[in-house]
Amino acid sequence: MGMTTNPYLYAKSRDPLKDFTSISLLANVPNVIVVNPKLPVRDMDELMHLARSRKSPLTSATTGQAAPGHLATELLQRAANVKFSFVPYKGSGPALNDVMAGYVDMSLPTVVAALPAIRSGKLRAIAVTGTGRSSLLPDVPTLSEAGLKNLGGTSGWYGLVGPAKMPKEVVERLSQAVVKIMNDSEVRERFKINGADPVGSNSDEMTAFVAQDFRRWGELVKAANIKAEAQ
Repeated sequence: MGMTTNPYLYAKSRDPLKDFTSISLLANVPNVIVVNPKLPVRDMDELMHLARSRKSPLTSATTGQAAPGHLATELLQRAANVKFSFVPYKGSGPALNDVMAGYVDMSLPTVVAALPAIRSGKLRAIAVTGTGRSSLLPDVPTLSEAGLKNLGGTSGWYGLVGPAKMPKEVVERLSQAVVKIMNDSEVRERFKINGADPVGSNSDEMTAFVAQDFRRWGELVKAANIKAEAQ
């Protein structure tokens, strides 16, 4: 995801469409909206109602200014017409600790980062990003299922890229090999255990995906005037 967000945040970042050749999309990495269990909400409807009814905004812990969770939550508040107050932390550990302690209302970490606290009851999972439910949290609905269909595909991701203008035949051989690997049951299970939903795609599919992601985050960063901590 950094490939498609960093060019809008850091002056020295590369253009993901011009400076790289997309080979294959490997996996999507869903995030999950989590809240302190004492917060009186159990689903997205209740969370949005609370956010709209409070005099002061709900606080949302992020893993840093302009980090993926920050950007995804910014997209959420705009799509749902609500307002959050962002509290940046240096990493998911400190951010989630303060949500569990009740100092912050909510956060949007990766599923794998929040999973132990969700299973222990220290955090309550509300909804996950991505086009389908997470295999690690099968009972938690997606944002699309919760009514926010325009956010259904919002998720982190991993992909394989090469330098610009790679020979087409090389790209095709590599992408075909990756698809074969990503269809292996053991490989797929390993990705799922680590909180990633395996994909495997050809070059054209990944190029289209990157272009869409690049456009979406660019529009958001510019509209919200989001700045990274260091330029």
